[in-house]
Amino acid sequence: MKRRKILLTLLSTVAMMFLSLLTTTQAQAQTTYSGQAAGVITDTVAVGGAVTIGARIADTTPLPITGGSLQGDLASASVQLNVVGSNNTLTTGIIETRTSGLSNVSQSRATVNGLNVNLLGNTLTATTIEATSRCACGATPVCSGTTTIEDLRINGMLVTAQVLVTPAPNTSLIRVTALNNVTFDIILNEQTSSAGNPNITVNALHIIARVGGVIVSDIIVAQAYSDINTCAISTAATANVSGRIRDVNGKAASRVVVTLTNLSTGETLTTRTNSLGRYTFEDVPTGGSYSLKVSSKRYTFNQYERVINLLEDLMDANFTASGTGGTLQ
Repeated sequence: MKRRKILLTLLSTVAMMFLSLLTTTQAQAQTTYSGQAAGVITDTVAVGGAVTIGARIADTTPLPITGGSLQGDLASASVQLNVVGSNNTLTTGIIETRTSGLSNVSQSRATVNGLNVNLLGNTLTATTIEATSRCACGATPVCSGTTTIEDLRINGMLVTAQVLVTPAPNTSLIRVTALNNVTFDIILNEQTSSAGNPNITVNALHIIARVGGVIVSDIIVAQAYSDINTCAISTAATANVSGRIRDVNGKAASRVVVTLTNLSTGETLTTRTNSLGRYTFEDVPTGGSYSLKVSSKRYTFNQYERVINLLEDLMDANFTASGTGGTLQ
């Protein structure tokens, strides 16, 4: 009897030690995330007479280390730039900002529509400016970012080579205006990262305005930041599928029906694009092949279907309409 009690006590102790070790290992292996997105960042702005330094407009706020998702959308923005003189303003249309950490992937996006900057008698405009950032676990964590800019103009003149561009990282342009001796230093798809730490910051458009060599305003439009640490072995079996649909002129195609079908099970998910032409399917089971189709009574598509093998988040499942016809449903 005594031996039996000793044996039971020993087994109980070993079991408790094993559970403690397992819990510690799981805690150590937990993936930690970081991310943030903002529509506009300015050096100084004056709102209602109060001056704010380093103002962040349509900011998601920082993502918790445990992950999740945050957004900071605004229907529009209007601020008075803190520059000597009157009518120095920055206005926008719809701003969408997102940041998330899920399934060993940290990703952020900022989209600014209808940008209009009036500065010392000069006007800078753009139809759409977007930045995306993404960091994913793997054998070695990898981070990447993209920028899309549509119809960027200074005083009515197109700044980029084409209306719609996806510039290479850290593309610098210098544009000297003829009004009031203002020089605009322009950086497209400005990307920075820290050595030895899997993170990335993408500034889609960085504007530095100078007069006589002196900086009078510093503005970032569409910033996305992602960071990921302590990558764990993923037990999650889901991913997100998202993309954007445009017409032949590069404009957003809204209310397009998008269907995602699992080719093995036949299970189908359906959604519509929003006013920015964007769509998203969340928590889709990975490891299978899917048919992704688009349809619309307003738009036609030469390529309306693509087959994907879903292993991880897919952020750029994009389509372009080949023409228009009919009425919006």
